[in-house]
Amino acid sequence: MKLKSLSIILFFLFYSITANSENIYIFSGIGISNFDINSKDLNEINNKLTNIGFGTATTSTKTDNLNYKIGFGFKVPLNLHIESSFVNYGKIKFLSNTTNPTETLNADVEIKGFSLDLLKKLGSFDFTAGLIAVNDDIKISSSKGNVDVPIDNFIIPQVGANFNSKNFRFEIKRIFITPNSHINSFMISYMYNIL
Repeated sequence: MKLKSLSIILFFLFYSITANSENIYIFSGIGISNFDINSKDLNEINNKLTNIGFGTATTSTKTDNLNYKIGFGFKVPLNLHIESSFVNYGKIKFLSNTTNPTETLNADVEIKGFSLDLLKKLGSFDFTAGLIAVNDDIKISSSKGNVDVPIDNFIIPQVGANFNSKNFRFEIKRIFITPNSHINSFMISYMYNIL
């Protein structure tokens, strides 16, 4: 009975979206990310390592800057669009070197997950705001114990602007991965109208 009720609700939800929208579309994109990891986040990791018993700790980062996404969107009243996508903004590798004892530690954090965005169209431009759910629970493992990195299970805000030309979209976004650090993303997407 619950499955039948859920099916009916989903049918009416999808029907109301399609009935009230001028179009539904799918899209995919590829681009590059520029990571700006603040020294406050690196110092937080260093402090956690010294708090569990290391003499000193120094943390640095390396990044994989390729990003991509795939998703769908639909138009709603007031010239707004709602988009849902799976997006990967790239990867951060945290490298920590410690003394007393001397160890080399690392952890990889992929900034990827499901995104929900609201777009406001103004001619060929869109202004966007949304959230991405990141599902990583990343810890740095050591002989003294584990410490977590500032980026793990939570919702990340993102804002941006797009320029549209025919079926192509040029996107610039800022993703706030911590209160101190962010990613700047540039992506080119192709849009395909279904309805």
